[in-house]
Amino acid sequence: MGLFNFSFKKEKEQDKYSFFWNVMDLCDWKYEGEDDKVLEPVILYLSKQDDDLIFLFEDVMTELLYNLDTKVNYERCKEISGQDSDDLFLYSRCVALLNGRDYYQSCLENGFPDELWNMEFESLLYVPEEAWGRKHGSDSAEYSHMPPLSYETGSNEEGWKNRMDSTITEKFGDLSVVDIIYARPDEDCAVLVLVTVGYIDGSPETQKDLLDKLEGYLKYIQSNDFRKAYPQSKVYIDIQFQEKPDVLITDLLYKCMNWCKENGAYLRLRIGDDYVHFKD
Repeated sequence: MGLFNFSFKKEKEQDKYSFFWNVMDLCDWKYEGEDDKVLEPVILYLSKQDDDLIFLFEDVMTELLYNLDTKVNYERCKEISGQDSDDLFLYSRCVALLNGRDYYQSCLENGFPDELWNMEFESLLYVPEEAWGRKHGSDSAEYSHMPPLSYETGSNEEGWKNRMDSTITEKFGDLSVVDIIYARPDEDCAVLVLVTVGYIDGSPETQKDLLDKLEGYLKYIQSNDFRKAYPQSKVYIDIQFQEKPDVLITDLLYKCMNWCKENGAYLRLRIGDDYVHFKD
């Protein structure tokens, strides 16, 4: 199987996502419905690679599943499937990876299509150990690599913050939660999205809620958990508005730009589908 030439192996950190998605493209979908046969070309290819590439595949797979492990996604899975199941939630997240890079990125940025929560692809989880066992002629149960993150439901602490102790607001939702977070490996950046609802007025209460939520984002990007999960060199915080906010809000956010930079993030404003820029 000479489809790829991984001469870039020495640069595997910066190319690890491309490596993962390229290998996943080997899935044989003429066997759709027979999961093991769909994944056979992936296992066969990895079984011919060095151990560090098998481990890299598992590390990236785990990271991508970890990113989808949030309470919001879990609650939606429970609502659509009618099942309160950690395993179903994990196996449904696997489907997002099977559908490719663009589908996965869309799930991160826009949320999951409802039909995904009635699908599962558990077999993906066992690809690394099966490939390693085949390579070494060993029982896959002897596989011992442990990724730095975990894909198990509830492992993403930031995504599962206790909402019982949180402040829920009409304009900004839960002030203690990062609404959306995703990585853009091709641009070497991570993006945290702060979602607003309706018209954002300039009242002192609204300004305080916005600052409190933004402060939570800045604290999170300073955490070890964030740096481990999102090692990209740039971090953006996007404030997403449904409509143009009060001028007091835009003035406030303009003043926050240096605060964000000092804490390692670039602040951006988005109204609808368009980014807007401040004028000095």
